[in-house]
Amino acid sequence: MEEKKRELSYKRYNIGRYGASAIRQNANNALMITAGVILKSWREQQSEENGLAPDKGLTVNDIAKAIGERYESVYRIERGGGSAAVLMKYLMLIRQYDKSFDLEKKLRELKHGDYPTFTL
Repeated sequence: MEEKKRELSYKRYNIGRYGASAIRQNANNALMITAGVILKSWREQQSEENGLAPDKGLTVNDIAKAIGERYESVYRIERGGGSAAVLMKYLMLIRQYDKSFDLEKKLRELKHGDYPTFTL
């Protein structure tokens, strides 16, 4: 009888532990997917407003290159098959914690002044 109780207790513990982890993971996935959709729609809107073809606007890779000098790991993530959502997460962190980094200036240098304006 003790063995049965212990087994049930262990199963409940694992279900609770893994269930909470799965819920957190799904919440993180939803957040990152939303960030990716926002970045994609922002790029499409800016390219339409500026009369650019969607593939000629500001790309995720352009942003990754612009922040790649200071944040080498971000650039490597993007080059290694990262997504817009991953980059968006890094952009939000950079904007919050690194006030001295001027992303707009770097993008102007990279695109030679010809890029859509944006706000985060």
